[in-house]
Formats: sequence, structure tokens, C-alpha cells
Amino acid sequence: KLMYNIRDYGAVGNGIANDTTAIQKAADACATSGGGRVYCPPGMYLTGTLVLKDNVELHVDSGATLKASVDRAHYRSPPGRAHLVYAEKARNVAISGRGTIDGSGTRFFARRPGSRRMVVKNWRPSHMLAFVECDGLLVRDIHLNDSPCYSLWALGCERVRVQGVNVNSNRWGPNTDGIDIDCCRDVFISDCCVDCGDDAI
Repeated sequence: KLMYNIRDYGAVGNGIANDTTAIQKAADACATSGGGRVYCPPGMYLTGTLVLKDNVELHVDSGATLKASVDRAHYRSPPGRAHLVYAEKARNVAISGRGTIDGSGTRFFARRPGSRRMVVKNWRPSHMLAFVECDGLLVRDIHLNDSPCYSLWALGCERVRVQGVNVNSNRWGPNTDGIDIDCCRDVFISDCCVDCGDDAI
């Protein structure tokens, strides 16, 4: 499987520089060549929306974190939405690796007076990982932390595998679901640990 190291496309990985463009360039190059693995080596990569296409595997290695930006301008997925990782009508898309995808969810919440419950301050991104009408979806071994909304959402997908995923979201945040499966067929979920503030699966 061909590998596309995001560092080779300009990703800095210091948690400060906006690495969205560099990661997207690697993902696009991977898709254009027919597919392969987009490799995220150890580091903290600040990012907005990333769009995956056919035959692309986003591999977040151990020690690597994709950290969601809190800047609304860094999100570009469909109108009315603001996903961190997004794929629509794609075939054979995967997210793998023992690294972390962190949605920075707590940054978008404020404590409700007199309650443990949180409310949205003024805006938040949508579902952190969103897959719409995809065929052949694999999410494996990844850590999904602090999503501002659903952690993983699959809508109208077929052949979905979610294995060995750890979800850890704010228990008091609104709609911080774990794994949401809507209108999908042939779905297999196993060996996951889900700790979240709303529906687990």
C-alpha cells in the first residue's frame, strides 16, 4: 500500500500551525493516485475539515493527534455542517492507527449555572467523523476524544466495520454521542470502549 506522509506535504505537527491544507494535500494526492495510506507520524496536528475520497486510509500513528481547530473558518464540509473528518459517496475509506483524533469539544461548551450539564457557548462543529452514503468503511484502533457532537456518525452507508475504537467524550456535553449508525446495512461493531454524554451506540 502506497504511503503519503503528511510531513512531506508541509504538516508541522506542533499543535499551533494550521496543518489542514497539508493533510488535505496528502489525502488528495493519495486519492488521485488510486488510493493508499495517509500517514500521520507522532506530533500534534491542528486541523479543520478533512475530506476523504475513494480508497484512502487515514492512519494516525501512536503518539500522533489530530487536534480540532476552534476557528470556524477552518471548517468547510457541507452547508449547515462542520465535520472534522468527512466522506460522502466514497468507497473503501478507512481511519486507523493507535493515535488520537481530538475534537476540542470542551472548548465549545460552558457550564450551565447550578448544574453539571454543559451548553454550547455560541457555535460548535458537527459530528466529528461523518460518513454519508459510503460503501466499505473501516474505523479501527483509533482513540476518539472530546467530540463537540457525535463522535462517529455513519448515514446511509454499507459494509461498515468499527473495531477496537476508544471513545471518550465529555459526559456532561450536549449530544456527545459515541457511535451513531443511521440507515446503514451490514454493520459490525466490536471491541470498543465508549464513554460519552449521550447515546453510546
